Amino acid sequence: MMKKIILVFFIFLILPVFSEKFWIRVHDARLRPELDIAFIGPDFTDYIVNEDELRSLTVKSGLSPVLLRYNDDLSGYSSYDGILSVLNALSDSYPALVSVSDIGDSYERVAFGTNSNYVRRDIWAVKLCADVSSDDTRPVFLIMGEHHARELETSEIVISFISELIDEYSAGDTFVTGLLTGYQLYFIPMVNPDGREVVYKGADIMWRKNTRDNDDDCSYAGLYDGVDLNRNYDWHFAESGTSPYYYSEVYPGSAGFSEYETQAVRDFAEQVNPIASISYHTYGELVLYPFGYSSSAIAPDQDRLSWIAYNIAQKIGSLDGYSKYFAEKSSGLYPASGDGDDYLYGQLGTFSFTVEMGDEFHPLWSEVETLKTENYKGLKEFFGCFMKNYISGYIYDDETGLPLEGVNIKITDLNGYSLVAQRTNRPNGQYYWALADGEHTLAVSKKDYQAQYFCFTVEGDTVRRDFRLKKSSLTADGPEVRVFPNPAAARDSIISIENIGEGFSAECSIFSASGDLVYRFAPKITEGDAVADSFIINKVLDDGTNMRSGIYFVHISLEKDTVFFEKLVKFAFIH
Repeated sequence: MMKKIILVFFIFLILPVFSEKFWIRVHDARLRPELDIAFIGPDFTDYIVNEDELRSLTVKSGLSPVLLRYNDDLSGYSSYDGILSVLNALSDSYPALVSVSDIGDSYERVAFGTNSNYVRRDIWAVKLCADVSSDDTRPVFLIMGEHHARELETSEIVISFISELIDEYSAGDTFVTGLLTGYQLYFIPMVNPDGREVVYKGADIMWRKNTRDNDDDCSYAGLYDGVDLNRNYDWHFAESGTSPYYYSEVYPGSAGFSEYETQAVRDFAEQVNPIASISYHTYGELVLYPFGYSSSAIAPDQDRLSWIAYNIAQKIGSLDGYSKYFAEKSSGLYPASGDGDDYLYGQLGTFSFTVEMGDEFHPLWSEVETLKTENYKGLKEFFGCFMKNYISGYIYDDETGLPLEGVNIKITDLNGYSLVAQRTNRPNGQYYWALADGEHTLAVSKKDYQAQYFCFTVEGDTVRRDFRLKKSSLTADGPEVRVFPNPAAARDSIISIENIGEGFSAECSIFSASGDLVYRFAPKITEGDAVADSFIINKVLDDGTNMRSGIYFVHISLEKDTVFFEKLVKFAFIH
């Protein structure tokens, strides 16, 4: 990435006294995650540091950081009140498309009266879709800006996206018409309105955090004030890339979701349950995807996440016309826990991304228009990736016909489920899962209901499948299926089905990892203790061919009168 450095000189022991924050570049292989990392280049790291941190780097570490000069001309940018006026004007001008709602309070609104500098501010969400006032069940996209105060342009650009989508919808653009007709788009332009005002008013032009008074000294945006909102989400909170010290720019707060701003985002996201989200930040010309808290944590959906991130990056241009945005796993930069993307994906199953725009904080206003144009292309690609290659539908109670909520859904051919919360469907019974091309198996289960499985193929299209779950007359946990080596014949495997219940007939089918049927048979069910006869899978099938070593699935279906139960178990076979 080509950086635009307006002024460069080396820092010695005499430091300027007119600034509290310094934007520096360090040519040193050692990464310092306890500092405020702005960007990681091929052979350097950019930091935002205070005077004490800078002195430590120069005196204690013996480094000679390069000082980068940041833009301090904020003409053209809007205040909090200015942005709110724009949102209300959009709602007034397009009442059938746009609605604006208050989703929570900022810290200063809650603490108003304890400090003369505090102002009552709210967190605002904008809903954009055709027939915006309808009682919606359409899938949701979530787009956010300005978790970090100094990233002023992110709020401005998110709002510009709303205006651009309205214009294209009004002009009859086919893609945007389909988008706004089939989906709900929610925008939260300012996650950190208090911090924005610190920067906008010039109190500290490189302020990052909110304005929480950590040490209760009634200071305003002082050295020990503020929480990094993008470290405050309660997902592997404070495990990496944070600091326990108030003065740190990456201080994550006293606990996960300690801040009113992140609480507002959490409560709103849990209410609307977005299928996908983008959070806009600066800078770096990157598109990031989960997980960020650990380099070793691989998301179950990583293949699809990385593919979508790559496609978004390819659609975004760059300021100089030469370099391109790059897609990368968040922890590939440096591990950092408690960020919004990890929470949305890990807890809610939302496919979440961060776009690091441009190559500096709050650039000249004349350069923001270029960022808007280029990133709008990436946003439309983001939407497009979720309008294909997915399975969706509704899950109902078979007896009442009413939607079931809290149903567990799982794609059995994906790995890494121990890293995420169990994914469930929406309160209206709807589910959605974005997938790569190929064959997949969807498992649907809920306590006291019979589980169901559905094998399907996605090839650039969409798959619709509704489920009607029947109440189970089996034991609470259903039958137990175990697959283990045959101690009498090491090359065979034994499948045992236990805890079935009397009177059930069973059918077993074995599928290869690619979904091909290998073997089907009906084991005998014994009476009394309700344990199925164990049966042996050996290397010779009915047609005389050998069953190859590999990964297989055994599908067990049990039936008694109108009661039906299914279970799928993965096992390895070696001969």
